[in-house]
Amino acid sequence: MTCNVGDTICNCTLLQKCGEGAYGVVWLARDAIGANVALKIIKNGGRYSERELAGLKNYKDCNHPNLLKIRYVEITDAQIICIMDAADDLNHGNGEYKPDTLANRLRKYGRLDGKEITDMLDGLLSGLEELHKHGLVHRDIKPDNILYINGRATLSDAGLIAPVGQNTLVGSPGFISPRLMESGGVAETSDDFYALSKVVFCVLTGLAPAEYPTIPQ
Repeated sequence: MTCNVGDTICNCTLLQKCGEGAYGVVWLARDAIGANVALKIIKNGGRYSERELAGLKNYKDCNHPNLLKIRYVEITDAQIICIMDAADDLNHGNGEYKPDTLANRLRKYGRLDGKEITDMLDGLLSGLEELHKHGLVHRDIKPDNILYINGRATLSDAGLIAPVGQNTLVGSPGFISPRLMESGGVAETSDDFYALSKVVFCVLTGLAPAEYPTIPQ
């Protein structure tokens, strides 16, 4: 399905395309009462849609202010539509909307200061506690999947969330733990903490995860 700015999907008006890839496309949209939302469209059929649906089903009972809120999911023969809270605007309304993600903050500022890091870490650890309490692991913690919503660090992307012990090697290079690699993909909660620790390395140093354990002057 080809979508354009101004189209209406699930009572939401598309405002701007924010990202596109093998997983589908994400739009900034405005809902029926005027609130900005993120609308993700995935082609139904194949491993990406199966994985996304499995992740959403695993995630459905998790509720925490530092975990992305899923507002609505619609499934048709052609596509899966997921409506979520939208990230803040890193440009603060000056020009084109730019999602306030940790990755975009690092691109703009290079690194974060100590207070920003501790606030982010406190929130994400609290959100992970909720996820792990339900026997789930995120499996893809990285700067692109950390959004700021109302100024609060929020863990996003439910597509890879799975029960502890899921035996599928997934994740993003640089954030996958050596233990996970050696196990062939049997995920444990410790793997989420490893990935989050690599995120902290990136925000402290401004370096890419592959440069660990380099420390700049």
